[in-house]
Amino acid sequence: MKKKSKLKFTLTKVVLTVLFLIPIALTLFVHVKFSGEELPKMGGYYIYLFKDEDNMWATVPSGAAGLFRVNDGVRHYPVSKGDLVLCRLPDDPDTVTLRHVQEVERSGDKGLSITVTDDSWEQEGTAISRESVVSSAEYIMTSKGVGAAIRFMCSLKGKLIIIGICLLLIAAVVTQKYTEPEAESGK
Repeated sequence: MKKKSKLKFTLTKVVLTVLFLIPIALTLFVHVKFSGEELPKMGGYYIYLFKDEDNMWATVPSGAAGLFRVNDGVRHYPVSKGDLVLCRLPDDPDTVTLRHVQEVERSGDKGLSITVTDDSWEQEGTAISRESVVSSAEYIMTSKGVGAAIRFMCSLKGKLIIIGICLLLIAAVVTQKYTEPEAESGK
């Protein structure tokens, strides 16, 4: 009986330690995925964090995270007026941003010319090529909570809090000593 209860105690310590390591691993995974220049891609979807600079406040809330189906630069998917697209604008080709398709027209030997705009509608649209379109919003799901969680896990403060709390809990679990259960009296 003594061996069995000691084994249960040890097994419980191992399981709790592994459970407390999961948030640390998740935080590090999110940091690696979102710290690079490339748009994070997971499970066939791009994960895009909407920013104030996107000027898409009528469509999506600032700070939300959005899932966009990966469709290989929409080479095989049509792009229509009114669609949402993730694209690279000519003035900043290294940054992916969200825009509405304002107009699509064939321009002879150049293929398609796509005009995109943000939600402000105060400026004229920007002409981009089909190759500048990273993903069309064939499917879009947004969540302000997921966006906040990703931003928190990527911040220094968030990492310190998550990792610090988990390490303290792991230390508390690992340092626990096994004590013999008291024998029941009267038997």
